[in-house]
Amino acid sequence: MADPMQQARQLLPCPFCGSSDSEMQQAQAEHYVQCLECEASTSLLGSRREARELWNRRAALRAAPEWQPMETAPRDGTAVLVAIDGSDIPQPCRFRERVGWVIAWDEWRIPAHDGPLGWMPLPAAARPQGVKDAT
Repeated sequence: MADPMQQARQLLPCPFCGSSDSEMQQAQAEHYVQCLECEASTSLLGSRREARELWNRRAALRAAPEWQPMETAPRDGTAVLVAIDGSDIPQPCRFRERVGWVIAWDEWRIPAHDGPLGWMPLPAAARPQGVKDAT
């Protein structure tokens, strides 16, 4: 199992070119992260931690999932985020055998004419700062 402190110090791949070849740089008393492949970098920041957090926040946005075709969606009851025709708000849904797609929280069946247009995995559950898993 990876050390959480070590993981927090690691740099994610470049948010622009995807290269894992990036490193922390220092200019006088300020710090920044720079990709050695495409030379993208963060702005100058007051600490290594701030530079790393900004770099990793950008990289995490690049890694965000995209909408997938419904034919590839899980049909084992797993909740996923679904784009529904006629709605501008994606809904958490799951597939139920002999019923079809339903809204996850109230089991409302999605009519065929509103059929799901695409899906993506649900994001990780949000937790207030300082709250830890029970494990």
